This record gives sequence, C-alpha cells and structure tokens, in this order.
Amino acid sequence: MMKLLFAMLVCPLFAFAQNDLPRFENDTLYTSSGYKIFKGQTLQFGKGTGKNGTFRFIIIENGVTSNSLKNASIVVKELKNFKVASYVDEYSLPKIPVYYFVYGIFYIEITGTINYKDGSKGYIDIQMAFDKAIENSMELPSELIVPYEFRKNNNISASEEIKKSYILYKNGAITKEEYEAYKRKLLFMHQPSPLISTLQYIVPTFKNDTVYTSCGYKIYKGQTLQIGKPTGNNGKFRFINIKNGFPTDSLTNKKIVVNKLKNFGISSLGNGYVEIVSVIIYKDGSKGYIDIHMAFDYAIENSPDLPSELIVPDEFRNKQEVRIAKEINKLNNFYKDGALTKEEYEMLKKKLLERQ
Repeated sequence: MMKLLFAMLVCPLFAFAQNDLPRFENDTLYTSSGYKIFKGQTLQFGKGTGKNGTFRFIIIENGVTSNSLKNASIVVKELKNFKVASYVDEYSLPKIPVYYFVYGIFYIEITGTINYKDGSKGYIDIQMAFDKAIENSMELPSELIVPYEFRKNNNISASEEIKKSYILYKNGAITKEEYEAYKRKLLFMHQPSPLISTLQYIVPTFKNDTVYTSCGYKIYKGQTLQIGKPTGNNGKFRFINIKNGFPTDSLTNKKIVVNKLKNFGISSLGNGYVEIVSVIIYKDGSKGYIDIHMAFDYAIENSPDLPSELIVPDEFRNKQEVRIAKEINKLNNFYKDGALTKEEYEMLKKKLLERQ
C-alpha cells in the first residue's frame, strides 16, 4: 500500500489545506468539514475501502465483524478519547497501522448500538480517523456516509486525489477503469497556478555533519536550537520524541546546544528525521545530556497559524516555493511507484511551473 504523504498546493486544484481543525466540545465532535457527531446521532457507514473489503480508517475494538458494519448504521451512545496523531503515536500505538495516523490526523472512539442483519441488537466499539473516513472526493467511496455538502472540499491537491484513488484501486474498492477515468479528469482540469521560474527539487540532506532542511534552515554541531511549546495532546510534542526519559517540560521553551547529530533518515512517507544529542542545563544549574529524535521539517513548518516546535527565523517557515517543490517531489515518487505515467507526471509538474 502506498505510504506517501502529499502536501497541499496553492489553488483550487493545487491548494494548501485551510486550518479548519477538528475539535471536541460539549460531547460533540466537529470534523474538519463541519460535520458533527454527537450522542444519540445515527451514523451511516459504507463499505470498507481496504484490501478484501476491510475498513482502512475504522478499527472495531470489541470483536464485532467488519461485515456487520458494512452498509450498516449505528446510534452513538458515547464519544471519548479524541486525539490527534503525533510523532510519539507512530511508536506508541503498535495496535494501529502507522499509515492510519500520520501527523495531524485526528481520531476518536465511539460506542454505539447496532442492528445486526438477523434482527438482533448489540453494542459496537470503534476507533475512527473520522476525517479520513469521510474523505473529500465527490466521486470516490467513503467509509462514513455524510451529506454532500460535508464532502465538498476545493482545497485539496491533485496528488492527494490521485493518491486516494490509487489506494482504492489497489485495494479493489474501485476498478482500474474507474481509477483511470478519475485520474484523467484531474489531469485535464484547467486551473491557473502560480509562476515559479526556477524551482529545484528540494529534499532534506545530511552532509559534513550538517542537516539541510527542506526550507533551507541548517542544523549543525555547536548550534543553539530554540525549542518551542509542544503542539500535541496533553502537553506532548508531536514532532519531537525525547528518547532518554526526560520529561517534556525539561525541553519546553528551552535552548539546547547541538553536541551530536546521528541517524539521519527519510521515511517511506517522505518525512526527514534526525537524532540530536545535546547538553541540557537543569533548574539547579547542573548539566546533563538529552537525546531527541526530531521530524525537523514538521517541527519547523507546521501550520502557518500554529506555533512551531522548533523555532526558526520567519523566512524559513511555510515558504510557498518550498511547499510546491516538495509537492513535485511527491508527484515524482508517485510516478516512480507506478501510479502516474511519465506523461501524466510531466503534465502535473507543468501545471505547477507555468502560469496558464
């Protein structure tokens, strides 16, 4: 299964996602699209979009079969454990496949009553990545059925649409003919895009003991790094994992001096990571070493409206040209993985590089 993570671009077809964050207030879940889930509500589910008809974004936790949930409805009795996936979650939730809960994806647990096909009733406990279960594409199936107006989203990139439809095709939820037809529709939509005359592929690199991030910010031995506030649940960092047992508040709003950089890598999702060993000064004046594992591009960029976990000068945050270059990198990876032909890749790239 594809595990590529695609950035949003800057116009209706190639657009950055807006900062419409889900929230959970007064026992009501507000999804990114504005759809609400609350106690007593009836939720209608579709078919699974995973391999062999399994659900990709819904996990049944109490032994009820997935066939019982397909094309069925449940009445919500309880909502709990609303969370956003974080850097730590990728390691601390082995029960849940990592690709379900990539950075910034929200999920919730729901207990409900369900009517079985034989007419009997029972309880079902599910954990759902609700925005993903709803999805955004008008012509692709969703696992949680909602009214049309809550699926419409103009702020989604072509690569994201292609990724989703390709996964559905590989999982058997749509046919090859349906996938190719949907892809052609995306490729030939005529939308204006910004002019960027000289745009190089930008990927993070590590050479000469220096990390070069996607935005151009450099991390090197002897450098002082300013850490910000955690942006995850319960005061935890989303993109920084403290490996040697220090509490989160020992790093919050602190400056650290880089003593060693090691274990640089780029994941299958395209995320750059590095391990940083640093001297840290305790409140009593004594010194020690802290070992952190950081998804540095995410720690820097995050949302334009949210604070960064790694504080850098403004010119390195949320640069439009960097985001577009990264999107081209993702499309190139998609081409290499066989989801796009060379001609399709070149056409999408041209839409980004030329004003139409």
